[in-house]
Amino acid sequence: KYRDRAIVVLFLTYGLRVSELQQLNLSSFNFSRGEFRIYRKRGKEVLMPINKTCERVIKEYVENERPNIHSEDVVDKDALFLSLQKKRMTIRAIRNLTKKYTSHVMGLDKDNGFSPHKLRATAATSLIQQGFSIYDVQNLLDHDNITTTQLYAAHRKDVKREIVKN
Repeated sequence: KYRDRAIVVLFLTYGLRVSELQQLNLSSFNFSRGEFRIYRKRGKEVLMPINKTCERVIKEYVENERPNIHSEDVVDKDALFLSLQKKRMTIRAIRNLTKKYTSHVMGLDKDNGFSPHKLRATAATSLIQQGFSIYDVQNLLDHDNITTTQLYAAHRKDVKREIVKN
C-alpha cells in the first residue's frame, strides 16, 4: 500500500514521533519550495526540507490511494493519513499499521514488526553511523537533552577500534 510505505519512509527519514506524523496535513507540504511543516511537542512548528524519495512516496499515496474528500462538513479533510472511515488516523492505528507493514517487509510474524519509536531510533542510529554530528541528529529529532541522542550513538560498535585504527 502507498500509505504504509509513505508512513515508514517518513519515520525512517526524519525520525518523526508518531504524534508528529499523525498531525501531518496535506497543507503541511509545499513541494514547490521543497519543504513541509511538522508540529513538535509544546506547540512548536518546524519547517523540514523534503527529499525526492519522500516527495515521491507522498505524491504516490495522495494520487493513487488517499480518498478525495470534498464535503465541507468533513473535519479531517486536510489530514494526510486517513483511515478507511475517512477520518484522521489515530496514533494507535499508525502504530498497528507500522508493526504490520514492517513485519511483512522483514518476513516476520505480524507481532514482531517495528514500532514507530523503533523506526525513530533506527533513523537516529543510522544518521550517527553515517557520520552526522550528534548535535545535528539532536536537532532533527527535537531532543531537549543531548544525553537522549547519545543513547543512539552508544549503538555504534567498535568505535574505539575505528578511532585507534584511523
